[in-house]
Amino acid sequence: MNRVKNMVKGDIDVKTISGEAVFAVTKATELILEAATTKAGQHMHTAGVQELEYDHIAQVVADWEALDEFLADIVPKKITVAEAMEQMKQMKGEKE
Repeated sequence: MNRVKNMVKGDIDVKTISGEAVFAVTKATELILEAATTKAGQHMHTAGVQELEYDHIAQVVADWEALDEFLADIVPKKITVAEAMEQMKQMKGEKE
């Protein structure tokens, strides 16, 4: 809980934070991670593998709208170089 408290206090808009608020943020984070891990485990099981991999987590983030809204940039789905180049071309075309 100290880590959460320090992270929240690092926000320039937050002067202090109550113990109850720290607990609520900590518990919410724990529950989100538990749910995401469970969903990733389901992807892992469906794929028939024994090891949880980045792709399983990235798929959960992409599929779960609530996570996708704020984690898509942090845990993006892997793409090939060709796909990245195509995306860059499309973005360049939109700017022109």
